[in-house]
Amino acid sequence: MGNNIFKYNEIILQKAIETFFQNNTQQFTTTNGKKLQIISIGDFNPDFGPDFRNSCIYIDNEIKIGDVEFHKKSSEWIKHNHHTNPNYNKVILHIILQNDIELTEKIKVKFDTLLLDEKALWNELHKPNTSIKSNEITQREFALLRLLKKTIETYYLLKNNSIEEVLSVNTNSFLSRYFHRRRRYNLYNLEEIQNLTKNIASSNFSYFLTNIYSNKINLSQDEISKLLAKSILNEGKHLRTELFVNVVLPISFCIANNSQKENILDWYWNAKTVCKYTSLYKFFPEETQTYIWQQQALIEILKTNQHKINNDEIYRNEFNFLKNIRMANLNSPPFYMKIN
Repeated sequence: MGNNIFKYNEIILQKAIETFFQNNTQQFTTTNGKKLQIISIGDFNPDFGPDFRNSCIYIDNEIKIGDVEFHKKSSEWIKHNHHTNPNYNKVILHIILQNDIELTEKIKVKFDTLLLDEKALWNELHKPNTSIKSNEITQREFALLRLLKKTIETYYLLKNNSIEEVLSVNTNSFLSRYFHRRRRYNLYNLEEIQNLTKNIASSNFSYFLTNIYSNKINLSQDEISKLLAKSILNEGKHLRTELFVNVVLPISFCIANNSQKENILDWYWNAKTVCKYTSLYKFFPEETQTYIWQQQALIEILKTNQHKINNDEIYRNEFNFLKNIRMANLNSPPFYMKIN
């Protein structure tokens, strides 16, 4: 297998790498034992410099943004003089097929290394239509993007405000937008919306967040289901679930420990919708909207493509993390992010 895969030139292998990592649900382990998930492989770079720009990875419970370089062998990093080239200073991940030398024994490195299974890349090369993403893979990227965007916005608020204050502010902002959508005028009157906003800081949602911060709950599927089953005032489950997804979930992700974060993502990928969005059927008539993450993804796709665009074009558009999310240096818990 090694002889077969190594006969291909790097450009062909780089394109296979690009399509292989379009499935951002895959989990890997680096050569030094860190857990790794590639959220976005980034932009393919056909010119001089790292192979992929603006990449985003989730590694050892940290989010890092930078460049990714691919080589057949680890020794090629030195052979190509990358260690003396400042254009490679922003590399956060080195993807290799063969670890013929330990770079850390030769030079000082700031990046992690992924030893990719040759068979996996071989299968990618011989898979039909590898240049086009499937709808589900594309949607999962946008679903994760939407959650991260909301989490980062919430993080800034939490730096200078209490959990209860952020819960109130974000609830007020969300419900205000919710109320002023014309198709929803008849569901709740203004007084009901205002009362819900006033009571949110003393609600089960607030108690739930306090327990997360105090590590009193694990954020299991059962705990979240029980929370969503009980009303705050007299609101329906659909509105309550929307509040949870758009307001409570981002706060939870900011204040949760690593184990709790994994449970949050587990719920996010498995929770089913309470009802379908008619407005989404207008643009995506073939989508089932079975899961909450699917709805979140379709909303984010529409926000990213404000102009009129064909569905096939949406799914073929290259996902670019940095063009769709505002990032900044976050150097301390609860949400730690590195940007090189």
